[in-house]
Amino acid sequence: MSLVNAILKRNRSDFLVGLDIGTSSIKLAIGETCPDGSLSMVGSHVVESQGISKGEVQNQERACEAIARAFTETENNLGIGIEVVELAITGSHIASGTYTGHANVQSEEGEVAEADVRAAMDSASSCAQLGGDRAMIHTMRCTFELDGGPPLTNPVGHIGGTLKAEVHCIHGQATRIQNLSHCLCEKIGANVEIGNSVFSGFASALAVLEPEDKLGAIVIDLGGGITEYAVYLRGMLRQSGTLGVGGGHLVNDLMVGLGIRQRRRAEKLLQKAGGVMVEPGDRDKEVSFASQEFLGDREKVYYLEDIQRILHARMHETLRILRDRIFARNANDLNGATVFLTGGCSHLKGMTTLAQSVFDMHAKQGIPGGFEGQEEHLRKPEMATAVGLVKYAHVQRQYESKRAGPWWNRMWRAVSG
Repeated sequence: MSLVNAILKRNRSDFLVGLDIGTSSIKLAIGETCPDGSLSMVGSHVVESQGISKGEVQNQERACEAIARAFTETENNLGIGIEVVELAITGSHIASGTYTGHANVQSEEGEVAEADVRAAMDSASSCAQLGGDRAMIHTMRCTFELDGGPPLTNPVGHIGGTLKAEVHCIHGQATRIQNLSHCLCEKIGANVEIGNSVFSGFASALAVLEPEDKLGAIVIDLGGGITEYAVYLRGMLRQSGTLGVGGGHLVNDLMVGLGIRQRRRAEKLLQKAGGVMVEPGDRDKEVSFASQEFLGDREKVYYLEDIQRILHARMHETLRILRDRIFARNANDLNGATVFLTGGCSHLKGMTTLAQSVFDMHAKQGIPGGFEGQEEHLRKPEMATAVGLVKYAHVQRQYESKRAGPWWNRMWRAVSG
């Protein structure tokens, strides 16, 4: 790399872009690193999704057209060129587990180095024994122990002989991940690279949790086609996964339960009167809108109580399944934890009350934060994954910059090849 190119690369505005390709919408969040190292969000864009079901590509042509439209509109609206994106990964194929491994400390003095940490983590992640059709998405450190001593969050610099590592691994089916990457990079005709592939549930947690929240938190992202969850205990991600239920199932339930023939009508009814708690004062209330299911326009009337009962049944079952999964592993450690609800379905009236009842713990809507800028659209629960992707890229960039040292050191490496 020439000296001129190195200078240009260092001085150019380097945007951080999060891309969340969902069942109902495609969301982009754009940020940049401020001179003081903080994160500033500079824009966002949302388009209707096509060809995607439960976070996976079902129709390549339609999906690629929707993604291309999202990129073009974002670049035109914000006056930027997108070169690298952080891509959200989800789907029923996502699986996770927590594993332990060991490594001998290599230093003669017995001082743990980062290489020892990596060796212990590699030993732990190898216990996942992924088949040829599986790909590792994340290997996250949980805790460490030296020679059977107390748990450590960072063992570097400590003295010992044998280092034990506990890691949380998230992985997925390789071909199903590649389908999304292929659609993004090779089909839309854009010069775009994928910086990192990040599990959607993890990204949502990054967007809404403060450090103190991670002492005990359950983040549930209620999307259009799938629900993701992430469980934090004592500052570490301890459990994660997906459930193939989303807002689309609510629409289906309304169509069946109320005899609605047109899906668009059920979607509008969900938006207009969606609620998951049967309120005493709503028992005799009616919801009406014009219907074109037959010749001519006529007003169709539904009872609010019927709508609420249908939606309550589905969301109560969804939360109960998640509760049983999570409590089966961590029931004794969740005292004092908080449930954070993100995703579009978190807007349903009464969702936090229902979650609080099912989990028997405090529940609240998760709002993305931890950044500068006045982009209010980003401070909504449905934008959690996209914002979390940007925050992930920001942390990675800071870590790489710290390892690389001062800019003049990076410049010398660039010039010297």
